[in-house]
Amino acid sequence: MQDVLAKALHRLCKIPTKETGNDFQDVKHFEERLNIEIQVYNFESRQIYKGTEEQDKVRNVKLVKVKLNAVLMNRQFHMRNV
Repeated sequence: MQDVLAKALHRLCKIPTKETGNDFQDVKHFEERLNIEIQVYNFESRQIYKGTEEQDKVRNVKLVKVKLNAVLMNRQFHMRNV
């Protein structure tokens, strides 16, 4: 099921699925296209990628975005609730 959803997400965001696996630059593209923040962890529960937080420059406050957490396993990103 996750494979089908991942392929649909790639299609919707117009980000190709790479044969060798997608990388952190692709994660950044998903963040930009979906206006979300993605944080990626490895199996040791160590954060290995943190998306950028947006700042409202006029009011000098952080803007709240949807945040997604993912685990990197076997060169694939798996979404997780943390």
